[in-house]
Amino acid sequence: MFKHFTLDNFNLRGKIVGIRLDINSPIINGKIVYNERIARACKTLRELVKAGAKVVILAHQGRAGKPDCLSLKNHQVLIQGELKKKINFSKDLYHDNFSKRIPKLKNGEVLLLENLRFFDDETNLEKEDNKLDKLSEIFDYYIFDAFSVAHRKHKSVVGIKGVPIISGRTMERELLHLDKLDHTKKPHTYIFGGAKPDDLVILIEKSLKNKSVDKILLTGVIGEMALICKGYNLGCKIDMLKTYNYIENIDKFKEIFLKYENKFEIPKDVAIFDGKTRIEIPVDKLDEEENKKLVEKYLIQDIGTLTIDSYEKSIKRAGSIYYKGPQGNFEEPHFEKGTKQILKALSHAKGFTFMGGGHSVTAANMFNFLKKINYVSLAGGALVQHLSGINLPAFQTLKDSFKEFEKAHYDFIVLGSNTVDIKVDIPEKLSQIEIGEKIKVNENFKLSNGGGGINVSIALTKLNANVGYLGKISTEFRDLLDKTLSKNKIGLIESKETKRGVAKSILLQTKDKDRVIFTYRGQNDYLELEDFDYKKLNSNNFYLTALNGKSMVTQIKLIKLMKKKNKNSMFCYNPSAYLIKDEGRHLDKLIKLIDVLVFNFDEAKELTGDRDMSSCLRSVYALGPKLIVITDGANGSYAYDGEKEVYQRPKPPKRIVDTTGAGDCFAATFFYFITKKYGVKASLQYASWNASALITKNGTSNGLLTFSELAKTKRA
Repeated sequence: MFKHFTLDNFNLRGKIVGIRLDINSPIINGKIVYNERIARACKTLRELVKAGAKVVILAHQGRAGKPDCLSLKNHQVLIQGELKKKINFSKDLYHDNFSKRIPKLKNGEVLLLENLRFFDDETNLEKEDNKLDKLSEIFDYYIFDAFSVAHRKHKSVVGIKGVPIISGRTMERELLHLDKLDHTKKPHTYIFGGAKPDDLVILIEKSLKNKSVDKILLTGVIGEMALICKGYNLGCKIDMLKTYNYIENIDKFKEIFLKYENKFEIPKDVAIFDGKTRIEIPVDKLDEEENKKLVEKYLIQDIGTLTIDSYEKSIKRAGSIYYKGPQGNFEEPHFEKGTKQILKALSHAKGFTFMGGGHSVTAANMFNFLKKINYVSLAGGALVQHLSGINLPAFQTLKDSFKEFEKAHYDFIVLGSNTVDIKVDIPEKLSQIEIGEKIKVNENFKLSNGGGGINVSIALTKLNANVGYLGKISTEFRDLLDKTLSKNKIGLIESKETKRGVAKSILLQTKDKDRVIFTYRGQNDYLELEDFDYKKLNSNNFYLTALNGKSMVTQIKLIKLMKKKNKNSMFCYNPSAYLIKDEGRHLDKLIKLIDVLVFNFDEAKELTGDRDMSSCLRSVYALGPKLIVITDGANGSYAYDGEKEVYQRPKPPKRIVDTTGAGDCFAATFFYFITKKYGVKASLQYASWNASALITKNGTSNGLLTFSELAKTKRA
């Protein structure tokens, strides 16, 4: 999936946050009905309220000029009930006093604005003095959480400028599942119904041309269009379809339908209600005189038992099933059968099931099948267009915003060492080398950047994170550092340079694959708080590698400052055995401030004096960190959060080539997945798998896995 901002990227406390929500709701018996869209919208709202944001809601209800285009005053009560909190409502979209009123909102306060579709500012992007332009000038951030309108080129979708555009939790969930759809099993089956055939015709054509669908089951209006194409008499239903312009594209559909007729299943029977009872009529008997009279007098509003039985068999055979639109007028008891039975079959399907569209979701919820569908999208047309291969305007907006603002915000800031690694191959075994002996080495010197800070930054970037590196920079070999950061798409947080020699590691690799490493600490221990503008550091997640001297003192100061700025910021620390021996006093102060501490068993024993794993975990936890991770090589890894121990057995590598950087890889991967809310167990698994892959190749980055490669490893 494309890169974009999420709520995890920003501290929104005290910020004015505009949010485009999807609360467009069905109307039953003249009243707005509480539904899944409102429930999901409130999940994001609840998080924003808890975070202390000043929230301004933009949303719509219905289509302009239609009976369902109602005031959002009706939604205020439903949202308040879900949030268990009073929210404000304004009958305006923008008013001159908003520039003063909105900033005065209290942290956690919510303002709901009037229906966007009451105003032409939403659809007229070129309008002068557009109210949404003025409104957006007040925002610090803008959240898009309305996948159902992601296909619309509306002002609230593509026209908010000058602030970071963030994916809300509902949108994030949609994007995650859209990614999963690329890996579903065949045969792919579509079940289409409802009263909006136009988008479906586009999807059907594209899917059949690119062979992405194997079977299409038709119901609803598009099913009736297929029956018309086959010459069946639908009586008064044809007049109704024409009146509401439902079959404007029937000629285009007929061309597709006849070309790929073997891919379609169409209704075998239809249902009407004569005022007393439900009557099901086989389509091949619609021309019989008695049935002709019935369908001329009563509207066809559902499929019948023959169709249901046939479609249930296709559902059982399917590897994946996309459901869009109910089979009939399910709100009426006489016509609920088709929708209810097909949804029931979906709930028992072995294949991957997913659905989209407001009425589809409402029907599934009404009949208590919603929780049994694998993926439920709140979108109808947007999902259809995405599946058709169309680049949705909202997706492009999120992409463009990320490109515009990514340098201003990092998923992770890594504060650590940078070194120049010089690798020398020696054509003799280590045991054969004698002291004072002159050794001729191979002429394949390898020069590269390393050090904990660089290794961790690269590992995080491979996982698709936006990373900023902060460290003491030497003028020596500065061009090599710039090339390394640029090649790996790592941002450099500017700091005061020094002419002190760059840190170096000279690695002697012998014929028998043994090695000796000579290190020079160089500039790394001399980073001071005054060397960089800490006020401009913008991230929720900080990774600290082992640094000595002034740099360690700077790490302690920085943690305190960032925690004061954002109490939700997370710090991960990976110390070293050398540092544990030499920096005891400062180390205790640093560890006390850390959220996630990762190191190996030998280092844990050195720090605590304990000999067994459980004692080490508890002793380290007592020093202050919230979560401890201790690795023990081939014996696996352990975590402890003060309540329970979690163990992860190692993933044996296919071969061991080079273990350099394995610890950095493990810790970086663990911290990445913890910040993404994957949980301790899953984060340990991913960390173990990535470290195992790394050591099968030479170097500190060649064996690193990407996010998608790790996901495939888990599926395997």
